[in-house]
Amino acid sequence: AVNDTIEKHIPQWPNKTYQEFVKICVNFELSNQAIDSLIHFFNKNANFEESPLLKNSKAIHSFMNSI
Repeated sequence: AVNDTIEKHIPQWPNKTYQEFVKICVNFELSNQAIDSLIHFFNKNANFEESPLLKNSKAIHSFMNSI
């Protein structure tokens, strides 16, 4: 059900990286703390001027509720 929602709303996703990250978080039922840790790790170690991920798990929940 969640994956169907994710697939149907692809045009609304900020970017493909974010979409794939959220799929992983949902499929593995990661806790908010685990999601926040992964985002922090990714942002700290990725060589992007601007992160393709939202700031934290709360932002992910807000985004998911908006689609």
